[in-house]
Amino acid sequence: MFSANQPGKRFLIEACVSTIEDAILASQLGADRLELSAALETDGVTPSLGMLREVLNAVSIPVVTLIRLRSGNFVYQDREVNAMLHDAEQALQAGSQAIAVGCLKIGNQLDVTAMRMFADHLGGAQCVCHRAFDQCADLIASARALCDLGYRRVLTSGGAPSALAGSATLNALQRAVGASMEILVAGGVSPTNLLELGNKTGCVQFHGSFRKREATEHIPRLDSQQLAEAIIIRDQG
Repeated sequence: MFSANQPGKRFLIEACVSTIEDAILASQLGADRLELSAALETDGVTPSLGMLREVLNAVSIPVVTLIRLRSGNFVYQDREVNAMLHDAEQALQAGSQAIAVGCLKIGNQLDVTAMRMFADHLGGAQCVCHRAFDQCADLIASARALCDLGYRRVLTSGGAPSALAGSATLNALQRAVGASMEILVAGGVSPTNLLELGNKTGCVQFHGSFRKREATEHIPRLDSQQLAEAIIIRDQG
């Protein structure tokens, strides 16, 4: 699983999608990888197994499945962790390349015990830490703890509201753990800032929802023009 990006491409683009239609469209436009969730309007929860299977049957690119039992915070009770572990097992058995999960303790600390359960049961190389990571008080120490558990990718804005605002921290993360962990940049990624983010962070993987920003859209939908423009920038090498 661990690879910086594809030969001949400067960047890797992961599209965050929450409908079957958008998953297929993102694949057709040339996204390198998908993160699949449901209810993206609430920042995403675990998609149904049926939805996941439909997407996997329709696309040929890797799919990462979000494992998040509920909206709200990322501090989970033991039974909630067990439920998410079961969902994660099903997602991988169905054909997901990886799962994205994040568990915290009160006080803005990584819940190492819970995160170890996922790595031990599923294999760390199949586990991604999602943006719960950005709430950790010490991002570099948390990234190193994840590496020790076997995680090989973390989704992050550098602890800031946007990737641009967190670019200095993202660069520090890349320099600190980039040899052993993929830093997947998230938070307002768009074709208008992709090159700037690459230059400022030194990272090569970028995650975006590339959403349509229309008041009439209750369900966040993919803006095909935004993603297509990002793909062009990627392919320019």
